[in-house]
Amino acid sequence: ALVRLGDREGCEDLHWAVAISSSGRESLSALDRAIALAPRSAMLLFCRGSAREAAGDVAGAIADYGGALALDPRRVEALVNRGALRAATGDLEGAIADCDAALALEPEHAEALMNRGNAHAARGDLAAALADQEAAIRASPTNARAHANRGIVRKLLGDTSGALEDQETAIRLDPNLPEAYAERALLAAGRDDLEGAKADLRRALEVAPRHWMHRAAVEDLLRQLGGGR
Repeated sequence: ALVRLGDREGCEDLHWAVAISSSGRESLSALDRAIALAPRSAMLLFCRGSAREAAGDVAGAIADYGGALALDPRRVEALVNRGALRAATGDLEGAIADCDAALALEPEHAEALMNRGNAHAARGDLAAALADQEAAIRASPTNARAHANRGIVRKLLGDTSGALEDQETAIRLDPNLPEAYAERALLAAGRDDLEGAKADLRRALEVAPRHWMHRAAVEDLLRQLGGGR
């Protein structure tokens, strides 16, 4: 039987349906088959990009988000996701360009504001970084990552009490946010609270996904502090 889902019709729908109900390699294989049948589907390319990102295939995800955008330049989530990955790989100018394009379409998109703020911080433009993170919090007050990100900028600006307040707010909003625990650990280590730092590093590793990009660095810091792992 053929299935009709939105504007998709034909056998590719069956592969798409398998993909959204599967995970890991099975999902990617189903998406590969669907894209082979519908190579100009921006939605399918975006979905495969998301699946590749979840699997840790950054280069593949960036390529698929780019493919989706070539077909549909107004797909905001593809811009936002590619921008985040570009920043993670050191392409800060590309990241900011993607975020600018997303925000031109949706000016209060919290994730785009956060990602652009992170890129500004990595470039050393802390004033722009703080402005973006505060705009993200205004757009989405309960967004834990926005508070965690502002905490990082505040720390870089020397406001350690504000940084700690933001990380604790982030943890209250999302007890499974590993970045907030890692940042709170760094603040604890800075005031010689090594036990508190080790506890937060262990918690960060417990709640983090398997492919968390900071896992190796956190494990290394925990070993340096004598916390094993």
